[in-house]
Parts: sequence; structure tokens; C-alpha cells
Amino acid sequence: MPHRILLASHGTEGAKAAEQAVLDMCFEDTVVTHLYVIPDFWKHMLGDDWLNNQIIQERFGKYLETELQKEANDTISRVQNQLKSIDVKHNYLLLFGKPQECLLDACSMYKFDLIVTGSQRPKLQHGLRSRMTTKKLAKKLSVSHIQIPYPNTKH
Repeated sequence: MPHRILLASHGTEGAKAAEQAVLDMCFEDTVVTHLYVIPDFWKHMLGDDWLNNQIIQERFGKYLETELQKEANDTISRVQNQLKSIDVKHNYLLLFGKPQECLLDACSMYKFDLIVTGSQRPKLQHGLRSRMTTKKLAKKLSVSHIQIPYPNTKH
């Protein structure tokens, strides 16, 4: 069993499946690092296509930044509480950028035995669709990687 696990989760249904898989594989000496990435495509969302006042654009940008931070904090807190409830050592990384690059950066900063990610949501499901391409990622990783299947959902 791996001792140092990197869990990449941003709180979507696919990511929650990865969270549960990590919870199921933890044991006494496991250390889990939760990686939460705020994708960089948000930084260009200023609403300038429909907001023509600079002050309103800045307010909207601050609002969006606050909402993204709140969403990140909520997910990080939920995952940390789950790990704490099973008495597993844990920490988190909150990064901003391209998800695949952030995961690779985390792997270069710290040593992990296993990386666990969720699967992309199916095309017919609503929500964020991950930009993490596992074929490209697999070629660049020197650590074992498990991609947890997307959970069955009712339409």
C-alpha cells in the first residue's frame, strides 16, 4: 500500500469518487496531500463582453475571485474533515493554473507513491469538464497513477 498519496480533487462527482477511493485505501501510516487547482481560464472572465464599465468589471472580477476561493475552501475543508475522521495525516496544496501542469509541479515539489484522480464527467452530465488529459499526463509521470471511474449516475 502507498504511504504518500496525492489526491487531485476539485469537488466534482468524478473527483468525489477519487476521494472515496483514497479514503478506502488509507491506513495508519498514510499521508494524503489534497491538490485543488483553480483553473487559469477563470482569470480572463471579466464580463467585458457584457459589462462596459471598468468599475463594474473590477467588482465582477473580485466577486468571481471570492466565489472561486470560497468553493475551493469548502472542498478543501470537506476533504480534510473526511481524512481527519479516519485519523490520517493530511495536508493540501491550492494552486492556480492549468490542472495538468499543477499536478506535475506538485509531483516535482514533493515525493508521492501514488497519484489518484477522478475521471472526466461524461459529455451528457452537467458541470465542469476537467482539462486533465490522462494520456499526456501518463507519459510525464514517474509515479503510479490511478484514475477512478466516473460514478454511475441516474439521468
